[in-house]
Amino acid sequence: MIGANPVVSHGSMMTVGRVRETLLEIPRRGGRVTVVDPRRSETARLFEHVPIRPDADAWLLAGMLRVIFDEELQDNEALARQTTGADFLRRLVAGVDLDRVEHETRISIDKIAQLARDVANAPSAAVYGRCGASLGARSTLVKYLIDAVNFVTGNLDREGGMIFGYPMINLEKLLYRFGLTGYDRWRTRVDDFPEVIGTSPLATLAREITTPGKGQLRALISACSNVANTGPACEEIDAALPQLDLFVSLDLYRTETNRHADFILPSAHALERDNFPIFTQGHSYVPVAKWSEAVVHARGEAKDDSWSLDQICRRTRLVPSPLKVGRLLGRVGIRPKPATMVDLLLRTGKHGDWFGLRRGGLSRRKLLASGPLKLADRCPTGTLQKHVFHKDGKVHLEHEIIESEFQRMLDSPAPEVGELRLINQRQLRGQNSSLNNIPKLMVGDRSQRLSVNPQDAEAVEVLDGETVELTSQYGTGTITVPVSTTDDVAPGAAALPPGFGHNGGWQVANAAGGARYNVLTPSHRENVDLPSGNAKLNGIKVTMRPVRNDSRSRSLGQIDA
Repeated sequence: MIGANPVVSHGSMMTVGRVRETLLEIPRRGGRVTVVDPRRSETARLFEHVPIRPDADAWLLAGMLRVIFDEELQDNEALARQTTGADFLRRLVAGVDLDRVEHETRISIDKIAQLARDVANAPSAAVYGRCGASLGARSTLVKYLIDAVNFVTGNLDREGGMIFGYPMINLEKLLYRFGLTGYDRWRTRVDDFPEVIGTSPLATLAREITTPGKGQLRALISACSNVANTGPACEEIDAALPQLDLFVSLDLYRTETNRHADFILPSAHALERDNFPIFTQGHSYVPVAKWSEAVVHARGEAKDDSWSLDQICRRTRLVPSPLKVGRLLGRVGIRPKPATMVDLLLRTGKHGDWFGLRRGGLSRRKLLASGPLKLADRCPTGTLQKHVFHKDGKVHLEHEIIESEFQRMLDSPAPEVGELRLINQRQLRGQNSSLNNIPKLMVGDRSQRLSVNPQDAEAVEVLDGETVELTSQYGTGTITVPVSTTDDVAPGAAALPPGFGHNGGWQVANAAGGARYNVLTPSHRENVDLPSGNAKLNGIKVTMRPVRNDSRSRSLGQIDA
């Protein structure tokens, strides 16, 4: 596991029930779980922990691939059967200097080589990464290299390795067939970021609002998003939002973001609307189909967000469909609700009832009557060609963007001595910024403290519990937070829970205090992931300086004297 803490995030994109107990079963039956993380996280405490310098994951993975190819540990049969471009990958990592990898990661060459051998020689293995790995400066490259290690060791589409989901609705196939997947079909106006599946990155939002000219962003609809707290360089977004001609927010709360809104339309919460796991269904280890009705009636004027959006679009004569046929139908008044569309896709899909033509098939009505239904005991293997849409049914490893990103990594300056890098720290009772207003989740030790290694605290003469000032190298702001010294954090790393520093309309969250983590994060093109525009929220280079009262300063001065 690279930058993943499923014990706290409840599995996150690895959708497994009772994930802690499931993971603990692996060593009990003779396997291993290795957690690569700058912090000895709640997951790492249970298993083997390999500390790493923040935002150095690409270096580690490249070093492991170099060892695998150098020692001929790759699975040539699997590479030939499942991929093209293996020679490209071999050439890509051939120039990796393992001494540089050791310096970048703070992991010894011997340990890197042993990790590579262990993954390659295991009967089955999976390399898995989450937010810690995918929110750095080279998140696209890191994701590619994670997949590459799985491919090269023969662990793609096999039991015990990385497998594909078995969803009730095959969204990836539908999106591909309707032409909704894509990359770089257009570019953002200000920063020239490539489009990714029809979207533009949040990192460019503030400049799209404030930069005049053709195509300037003048109106915005936000659905339960608190970008003035959680967006990259959030202070820039906070300052840009009032410059909009129209800002509509769909939300449960009055937040730091929608305090700038012209209209706040109340959203129905999860218990007040139908629920069908259209997103997470593709990640479930045990394939399940389910659909649940609203448990309670929506209070006051709260409405489902899809209803509010549809009403806005009707009044502005827009049809919010990416499909030409959808826009044509909308213009003649045929505008099916999301639940209707999902039911249609479900009934005409692999598991559907085809409107009564297939006995035992699924529909919304059946799922509401029966409750969740297990589609299989586990996800099937041997399905690669159903998920890869190249004509040859193989994964294509060679890509000029990957080559360019890899070279950019090799050309980057080496870390400086004494450099401190900030990472965000998940908390068990928190989720980004959305749960800090629930009183029962904010009791006890739920607070924001900066966790640093005693070596780093000693270097700036700060004691446990004292307050420090953190300044980002990107010049986007400064925050003050109390320090907690701990050996759980590797030297050169600092961990801070995000989602604090509220000043919106929520009373409990405001009272929790703290600082906005994302004040320290960058948004400009040179400091984010270039292929995707994905924000850099981990591995932020910061300067830590103690904030002293007079008595503490005098005592230190006496000690120095």
